[in-house]
Amino acid sequence: MTGSEPARQLPQLAVACPTCHAATGDLCTSHGGTRPRRNDTHQTRTAAWREADLAQRDETHPTPGRYQVTYERVGRRRDIPPLIVEAAGADHLAKLVHTDARRYLGSRDVEVRVDLEEMRGSILCGMRSGGQFTVERLDGGR
Repeated sequence: MTGSEPARQLPQLAVACPTCHAATGDLCTSHGGTRPRRNDTHQTRTAAWREADLAQRDETHPTPGRYQVTYERVGRRRDIPPLIVEAAGADHLAKLVHTDARRYLGSRDVEVRVDLEEMRGSILCGMRSGGQFTVERLDGGR
């Protein structure tokens, strides 16, 4: 039946239609409510889907922020200057810290973990601690 109803493949069906009140997964109906719209959806449903999609992306892709990373220790060194960077979330910040801290470490097996709720992070070299650091958000965001 999808060959005669191409609208069934549209991602907009993931939200209910504000115009015709079609439920999630159901096709929109004509303005008279008598026929299903087989080729498209109402513009309001498309707009609602875009808004829902953007809200979901905001949760999974945080807005960039300016951070200062203050190292307590990297390897055996304690005199590492702070790192100030723009990062979009914990994973991005971990990659930037990895790049910065890697030059102070002899190990090639380096992993960086960042916890933005605790505003702390750690550097692992294999199974050993390669260092710790604190994180401060400089632009006042969360």
